[in-house]
Amino acid sequence: MLIFDPFHYSFTPLSLAVLTVGAGMLLLGTAVLLRERLSGIAVRYWLLTVAISIWLLNYSLAYAALRDDLVLQWFRLGSVGVVFIPPGLLALVAYVVQQERETRLYVRAAVALSLLFTAAVFVPGLFLTGLYRYSWGPAARYGWPGMLVIAFLYVVGTLALVLILREYRRSTHPVNRRRLAWVMSAFGIGHLASLDFAVNLGIPLYPVGFAAVAVYMASSFLLMVRDRLVFLTPEVAMKEVLETMQSAAIITDLEGRVRVVNHSAEEMLGLRKADLVGRDLASLAIIPQEVQAAVLAGDRPAPRELVWPDGRGGRTVVSVAASFVTDERSGMPVGVVYVAHNITRRVEAEERLMRFAGELQAANRQLEGLDRMKSDFVSVVSHELRTPITAIKAFVDILRMKPDMPADRKMMMLRTVSEESDRLGRLINDLLDLSRIESGAVAWREETLSTADIIRAAVEGITPLAANKGIEVTTAVADALPGLRGDRDRIVQVMTNLLSNAVKFTPAGGRISVAAHAEPGPPEQVVVAVADTGRGIPPKDLQRIFDKFHRSGDVDSDMIEGIGLGLNISRQIVEHHGGRIWADSAPGQGSTFRFSIPVSAGGTG
Repeated sequence: MLIFDPFHYSFTPLSLAVLTVGAGMLLLGTAVLLRERLSGIAVRYWLLTVAISIWLLNYSLAYAALRDDLVLQWFRLGSVGVVFIPPGLLALVAYVVQQERETRLYVRAAVALSLLFTAAVFVPGLFLTGLYRYSWGPAARYGWPGMLVIAFLYVVGTLALVLILREYRRSTHPVNRRRLAWVMSAFGIGHLASLDFAVNLGIPLYPVGFAAVAVYMASSFLLMVRDRLVFLTPEVAMKEVLETMQSAAIITDLEGRVRVVNHSAEEMLGLRKADLVGRDLASLAIIPQEVQAAVLAGDRPAPRELVWPDGRGGRTVVSVAASFVTDERSGMPVGVVYVAHNITRRVEAEERLMRFAGELQAANRQLEGLDRMKSDFVSVVSHELRTPITAIKAFVDILRMKPDMPADRKMMMLRTVSEESDRLGRLINDLLDLSRIESGAVAWREETLSTADIIRAAVEGITPLAANKGIEVTTAVADALPGLRGDRDRIVQVMTNLLSNAVKFTPAGGRISVAAHAEPGPPEQVVVAVADTGRGIPPKDLQRIFDKFHRSGDVDSDMIEGIGLGLNISRQIVEHHGGRIWADSAPGQGSTFRFSIPVSAGGTG
């Protein structure tokens, strides 16, 4: 039984030096373990420092003990640390050079041998057979198992140095080569500590191995502070992968609380990492119940497109995939990882593409309509132009062939020629007006106009045509209407077109009424209405009557002259003056056409 009575110990400079280095190694290993948060390399480094500390701390007590039995028992405990130095060293070096798979069997064999040697340590007279006494203090006498441990230590130490040297030669990056050089130097110096075991074979060398361990400890400390013992390990790689991912990575525990986020997740959710960790993910972003249920059932659901808030009042469209995080040893689930890829731009591009496709379809339909309109235009114009030309040519030919015909018949033919010439002139004028308006070649005049004067001029011009059909034309113009500002001839043209259409589509004996009144703004405007008692406009044509070359599709309309330009020209004139034109109609109940023109700054009409 070990006795801790201080009267049985006398600490010499050697025992104190070994004690200091052993305690320093234990503190260094623990510091690395905490600093690197139990990373793979930190755990292996800590295990090696624990083995070295057990060796040195127990040997320091053996050097200070005054009784042989105490000396022997401290050497026996220290030997436990010695036999575990080789597997600890080999596991650490294999991890550093990333050859764990290749050296796995060697590490396992080293651990098995260390366990056998540990059993031998506690067999009396087998591992330790006695003590040597030197001038500087005692040393354990090793039996044949102890000699095998010394050989084991040298072989594993040499193998570790070879592994590091080979990796150093293969490496080309200066940073990696510098790290490996430091590791190789530290292990090489520490390897010199094995010379202390010469005293266990009866060779009287002063045990300065603790000094080599001290140099190794200082080198390791510098390596930890400067390079943090960071090598390309799965833990390091995963951390860097998370931080360099363009997708947001969010890892929650099984309760749904956020535990790990990367930089992309901070940017996507508009919150800092400190504000995200610990919060319930459901309070930050939408995760459908079916996705959560599938993950909890052990499945990997297909990515879902969701809309997440960005923390700045906006929205982000994301594609979210989810899966379990499991413990690699037990295989039990410990959390859920969500990877969200920002697809806002893609979705917006798809929406723009769909809108563009819709616009193309609409344009295609419009082109088809224009193509039909062109065909209709060619048909109507050729028909409308051919009719007066044919009549004019026929009557002129008759007049040439029969110069002696009765005067009344000759006058009738000349009157028809004159009417058809006027009709032809109107058709040509309409085409020219449309061309000039659309090309911007019209010289618009600006003057203050009287609404009553415009209506009177238009009604007077259309009265003979209405009288021929027995159509009554009445006017109802409000008193003191505000003056208009615009081109008189063009606004009269609008009125004339509306009245001409009313006469055309109103049967004999019908009525046409013209009214005008002012409406307050903004802007203040004058509204003129032309109503007839004609057959009305079919609903399918009501929305298109102001289009170019459009004519009502009913049978009776085909008997009425015109190529469908008058209303379109009227609309363009009214819109140029800042007004609008529209129609109300129902089949069999007549039609009412209205247009509005903003008033001038002053004056009355």
